[in-house]
Amino acid sequence: VRGTSPVSSFLVRPREKETLLFGLFCLAQAAYADMTGERLLLQLAGTDTPWELAMKVEYLTWFGSMGLYAALVDQLFPRLLHGRAVRGFLAACVAGLLLVSLTPARVFTQGVFIGQAVGVGMGLYMAVSILRAARRGRRDAKVLLVGMGLFAVVLTTNLLAFYTDATQRSVTAFGLLGFVLSPAI
Repeated sequence: VRGTSPVSSFLVRPREKETLLFGLFCLAQAAYADMTGERLLLQLAGTDTPWELAMKVEYLTWFGSMGLYAALVDQLFPRLLHGRAVRGFLAACVAGLLLVSLTPARVFTQGVFIGQAVGVGMGLYMAVSILRAARRGRRDAKVLLVGMGLFAVVLTTNLLAFYTDATQRSVTAFGLLGFVLSPAI
């Protein structure tokens, strides 16, 4: 609902690009969260989904949601992020999308650490830039920082869970929800 409603709104008011970006970001993030959790979307293709297809969908939604989030933040806070940084990051995301689309999983999964490094770098750059806006008194920037902080908690929890075999689905679910809803707030 959070993803389709803004996309529908954009059809009525096409000048509001942030509405479309938010809706697409929500859809991509929901698909990515599903791919890293229950994989309900894959069950639409049958009960025995090939590993190759699962990896393609997971990586496509990952690169897509990263690029859409950067574009959304750029629309919500015009002139806050440097244009070259945003364009460079979006180019890296498009390159990742093309790599995933055009190569088998055994190839594109080798670049996961590069994608993660680019994502972390852009995330830190956005966080510092938004923090500056928050210090200047922008309350909307503070809300976005809280959402990004929740996402950092999710990433940290999932990383620790990976190495300790512990699962924290409730932390992931609520953290991702807060992260996704923060631009809307």
